[in-house]
Amino acid sequence: MRHPFRDRDFRPLLLLVALLGVVWLRHHPRERDDGLGQATVSVGQALDLFPEAAALAATEDQGRFAVLDAAGGEIGVLLVSGPDTRRVTGYGGPTPVAVGLDADGAVLGVLLLDNHESEDYLQDVLDSPLLESWNGLSPAAALRKPVDAVSGATMSSSAIIETVQLTLQAQVAEPLAVARPIRLLSLGRVALWLVLLADLALFFFAKRLHRIRHLILAMNVVVVGFWLTDMLSLALLGGWLQHGIPARAWLGVGAVLLLAVLLPLCTGRDFYCTCVCPYGSFQDLLGRWHRFHQRAPKWLVSFLCSVRGLLLGLVWLGLVAGATVDLTGAEPFAAFHWRVAGAGVLVLAGVFLLLTLFIPRAWCRLLCPTGRLLRVARCSRGGGDGAGWVSFGPYCVCLLAVAAGWLAWTSAYVPAKGGADVLEVIHSRRSVRNYTDEPVTPEQLETLLRAGMAAPTARNTQPWAFVVVTERERLSALAEQLPYGKMLAKAGAAIVVCGDMERAMPGVARDMWVLDCTAASQNILLAAEGIGLGAVWVGIHPIPENIATVRRLLDLPETVHPLNVISIGHPLGFEQPKRKYDERKIHREAWRAE
Repeated sequence: MRHPFRDRDFRPLLLLVALLGVVWLRHHPRERDDGLGQATVSVGQALDLFPEAAALAATEDQGRFAVLDAAGGEIGVLLVSGPDTRRVTGYGGPTPVAVGLDADGAVLGVLLLDNHESEDYLQDVLDSPLLESWNGLSPAAALRKPVDAVSGATMSSSAIIETVQLTLQAQVAEPLAVARPIRLLSLGRVALWLVLLADLALFFFAKRLHRIRHLILAMNVVVVGFWLTDMLSLALLGGWLQHGIPARAWLGVGAVLLLAVLLPLCTGRDFYCTCVCPYGSFQDLLGRWHRFHQRAPKWLVSFLCSVRGLLLGLVWLGLVAGATVDLTGAEPFAAFHWRVAGAGVLVLAGVFLLLTLFIPRAWCRLLCPTGRLLRVARCSRGGGDGAGWVSFGPYCVCLLAVAAGWLAWTSAYVPAKGGADVLEVIHSRRSVRNYTDEPVTPEQLETLLRAGMAAPTARNTQPWAFVVVTERERLSALAEQLPYGKMLAKAGAAIVVCGDMERAMPGVARDMWVLDCTAASQNILLAAEGIGLGAVWVGIHPIPENIATVRRLLDLPETVHPLNVISIGHPLGFEQPKRKYDERKIHREAWRAE
């Protein structure tokens, strides 16, 4: 009996696993925080649901924001998806949402927030009534309502449904079971498994089933392609590498991926490309009625296979570098979603279908990057057909070397965040009172303190002193006891700017410490904006009650006088810069009355 793994070369597979492992570690470190924990929403986005919205105000509940009109009255609420929805991924990653509630507490609508999903699939969701499915219902009733995914954009719409449910669940007091976005025995899933069983039969009994082979291929095109669009692609695999495979996908396209890897590994023969892929099946069906096939020139084969390798390398390097690029246009598979597919994808699909009339399975054999990745699981010697000008093994080694060099360089040299022009920082600075849960690092605090101490002072006396507060209990105490310091309860840190009277100028110039420390405070506020943080100051001097409160909570000596408390954190993004320039307040050469 012939051993199934005899005369197999596993080195390319091991190299590919190493490449994928680098991407996985890049996006899934031990303490991962990619900014998608707590989603953000702006007043401009809120206008889609609340035309009279003028501002958003954070409430005590995480992820709940009051929508205010121009007069400051509350006209509704926005529920923003929180960190618990990060694990809910669609085609390309998490799909954060904001759920609007009207003044009566009923669902007004759903907003899609910034995400990494394919625009083509999201457009299909927007064209459907999905986002209006919960309108007019209370949060509790909306949770109980079963909502079906959008056919053709199953993964994206399922992620949106589950994210909406989790966002509503956080606002409902009584425990409610969140309905599954896709039922285990949905019609689409049953159809996929029936077609997959037929594909497995074709894989193992090709000779016996040769008479119905084209019928099975047609089922792939119609069911897997045009109906479900559940096919493997670079965009799908890239999204899974970055964000993980969603649990609901394991019984569908996740199972297809598992079979696409395990069957070639065990048998040495392609499964997905020859028996499942709807675009490959389409090419096979076209080739059945045409007899004037030609053999592709060797130079063309080498060139296209090298282009495919270059594309794979660029995609991999982009994933390592953290670049977010929509890859649906790099392959013709999105053309099955023809209602919203881009013109480029439709042209690409049409050109290679036409080319198939002359070169059998032109896309699969010459250019398909997903197929090339799956073919590595065969572990065949020689790298398979169409290796290009550089074979797969050395190519992977080169990519790993580039990654090692890139990671070593970035670990040794990390440029300071925010190299913005000084005027841009000044004009974009705003008072930020709403923060995420991301901590403010010691390095960032040192940057702010260095900026504060770079301020000018009278006679270079530098009469300032700074108290850095990061303990949550102390921040909460300041928030409770300072009338305008409520934002400190959620701040990542605070810097209390003080005047040291022992360093202040003597005599009538003693109060110059106020000007000096104010200049230092402004430097800190601008530096926070420049490195991507948000800050706002709370005035302490000259109000005796506030001075006494801060001195007591921070154990300040009598010779140290608190000027203000600067609240610091990572902004949620609600506040916008205010345009304060007013020509009427400018007097040239001398004061001139209006």
